[in-house]
Amino acid sequence: MPKLITILGCLLVSSIATAQDANELRISVKFDFELSVALTPRSVELNHRRSEPTANTDFITRLLQLADSQKSTSLRPTVDELLAHIRRVTKRSDIASPIDLDVELETADWGYPHVRSAFVNGISVHIASVENSVILASGRSSVSHARSSIIIARGDLKIDNCHGCLIVAEESLRMSHVDITPRENKPNRPSILLCGGELKVSHAHECIICAPKTNELDGLRGVTLINTGYSISNDIGTTAQRSTIIADDSGLLPRSN
Repeated sequence: MPKLITILGCLLVSSIATAQDANELRISVKFDFELSVALTPRSVELNHRRSEPTANTDFITRLLQLADSQKSTSLRPTVDELLAHIRRVTKRSDIASPIDLDVELETADWGYPHVRSAFVNGISVHIASVENSVILASGRSSVSHARSSIIIARGDLKIDNCHGCLIVAEESLRMSHVDITPRENKPNRPSILLCGGELKVSHAHECIICAPKTNELDGLRGVTLINTGYSISNDIGTTAQRSTIIADDSGLLPRSN
């Protein structure tokens, strides 16, 4: 009978397992990816594969794991699930995808200053303006003006102006103006901000924010905060009254400890 030992609760290692029979000793170590080594009398075999997200993994983690995608359409299933969940939690009917993910976008160079209806996958992406596009970045990135786009960044992300976008950041997100625009020019959907690290927003109207750590939020009007911690130096009472604060215990949107 193979023997299986599992150790849980390590700082970076989620599981270690060994299995042994008459001819083989197999050792597996699991981080956010899985590394396994098989030792046989005649060979050493090394296997590596990234762990797949499950349906119970929170949406920030699942979307960040899609940051290596080579096609914009590969985001659609997870984005659709996220939007459906946020509609249920917030009871807001105006939530929709910023762009049609059924249509495959043409790939553009991540060094272009202006991106329109394109798919960009780069390291440190710095763009002056982006519209109707998907931007995936693995390093520190910045966008001056974003409209009707999906932006997913593993590193620090800074956006000056954002209108009707889905923004996902792992480390930190700094935003000056979110959905601040004359109503006649306003997209027919709110921006959605998901941040696993620290979030700083100066002015935001009617958008949706999920950022479980303590964040600096100010100038909010009609904003929906889901599992979002905040620290506001000025006018905290007024800002809280203008916003809707929701606690979601589903595990699909992260919560602060």
